[in-house]
Amino acid sequence: MPNLPSPEQTKMLAEQIQGFLEYYWRLHVRSSRMHSALIVLGILLGLAVTAAGFLGYGIIAGLLGLGVTLFVSLQNAFNFSDKADFYRVIHNESKILRDRLRYKVDSSEDFVALIDAFGMLRRHASEKIPKGKGIEVVKEIQAKHPPEFSKP
Repeated sequence: MPNLPSPEQTKMLAEQIQGFLEYYWRLHVRSSRMHSALIVLGILLGLAVTAAGFLGYGIIAGLLGLGVTLFVSLQNAFNFSDKADFYRVIHNESKILRDRLRYKVDSSEDFVALIDAFGMLRRHASEKIPKGKGIEVVKEIQAKHPPEFSKP
């Protein structure tokens, strides 16, 4: 008969994996919603800029254009799209570990291997998260549109 892990340890690991996967699902949903909202608002503002330009409202078109720049810059600064994909992958990998614990752990060796795999997933999740450009976005905007300090 194989050496089985204790039920208490198995339960504790199952709860830890479940909490991990729920946490990363919430991060995925939040980043995905932010990405979608920024895209939709950017499209709507882009259409409004065009409409304001056609109707001869130059100042309003300029202000709306600033809004488009804001939404594009926020997406570049925080990289919500890549983060949402990353969180989805981490969530799915943790579901795989949860299912391995439920259905494939038949010995202490399997249990230890699963703990090691969970540790590697946690390390990967903390080290490989996609980064946005952060403050570099502001520098890019300033390079494209330098501020005017003197007006004639």
